[in-house]
Amino acid sequence: PAAAAGAGLDDEWLKLVGPEIYRRPLEAVTPHEAASWLREFARQLLRPGQGLPTPVTVADLPDGVLLRFVTTGYGYDSYEKEEARGAEDKWAEGGERARGNPDGALRLLAESEPSARLRVARAEMAPGTLVKETSEELLLRRLAKGIDELEAAARRSR
Repeated sequence: PAAAAGAGLDDEWLKLVGPEIYRRPLEAVTPHEAASWLREFARQLLRPGQGLPTPVTVADLPDGVLLRFVTTGYGYDSYEKEEARGAEDKWAEGGERARGNPDGALRLLAESEPSARLRVARAEMAPGTLVKETSEELLLRRLAKGIDELEAAARRSR
């Protein structure tokens, strides 16, 4: 009983790493099947018209995928900053930023321990990194819908 309680506390503390923003049990698919599906799901976000408001890159993980948000260089500086720089500086800088720099990430994981589940946690959140609320919300809605459909299909096939 003490070991089980300790494991439960460890699992609760795990929610703070990142922090975790989504968790759900896997009932009809294995973590291995879910991890494979997560990789396909993430790659769909790279297709034209299927992406998120914030561009992402995709990297496979052993138990899922890492979606790394990329800055595009679009946005506005304060009026004072704009005036302090010349037009040439702005255009040169814009070309450099347009290539994109990492700006936070999400780990989408299918885990088998302590139970079969899917988790999403923030990653690479350096000081000053802004949370991409709109992109996260859209991603989580699509993810929940996709996992619902995947599990429903698995139940029908058994």
